[in-house]
Amino acid sequence: MSRRRLLVTGASGLLGGRLAEILSSSHDVIAVRHRGPVPEGLSVVDADILDHGALDRAFETARPDAVAALRGHGRSAITARAEPDLACAAATSTAARRSRGGAGRGARFVTFSTDLVFGGDRAFVTEDDPPRPSQHYGRTKVEAEDAVLAESGEAAVLRIALVVGRGFGPRTSATEAVASALAAGRRPRLCPRSVPHADRPFASIADAVARVLDRRASGRFPRRGRGAPQPGTRWASAWPACWACAPTSRG
Repeated sequence: MSRRRLLVTGASGLLGGRLAEILSSSHDVIAVRHRGPVPEGLSVVDADILDHGALDRAFETARPDAVAALRGHGRSAITARAEPDLACAAATSTAARRSRGGAGRGARFVTFSTDLVFGGDRAFVTEDDPPRPSQHYGRTKVEAEDAVLAESGEAAVLRIALVVGRGFGPRTSATEAVASALAAGRRPRLCPRSVPHADRPFASIADAVARVLDRRASGRFPRRGRGAPQPGTRWASAWPACWACAPTSRG
């Protein structure tokens, strides 16, 4: 795979930080930092992604060949419930701005969405099926997908479901939360709706980013394993996935 200068926004987040760490082994990663720390050893540019001027300056400083855009603002699903207007601004306006900034500088652009763009009432769906989100979080993600692809026809959107393993920083991943709850005798909290899921480790998602960039792929993509998606619920899929994590610590 080609080595390139890769600007990662959201690099202080659970998913963004972990992907930045993994991708730095094969790319020259520049991490966008606002308030939180980013993985050690990475080049850093400081910017608030809600500040369009600061974002433009980050692009000028980094001069990336590609952009991996993660996380709109804070803990996105929680923000979408508690502050829906802020969630829409972060998911839509900034997504479009990042896509435009990358395209305007000739950089490839990859961003991330969720399986929750679908309603969960059908076990089998494809990326050609129209989104039918049942939650505000899913709706903001649909708007962000549309905004990104409207700005650049060469952008790629990766829809991911549960991520297996440990992320970056103090927050726990979904599978860690399940393992911890089970160890404490509590019932885990997961979206119970049936969705076409694919539990993937962080390394698999990082590999997908690299392959999309190498193949100059564009459009919307699912994160499935081999073959057709399997019907089921997030609850059912979390049972085998949670054993990938230590049940009592992140050590």
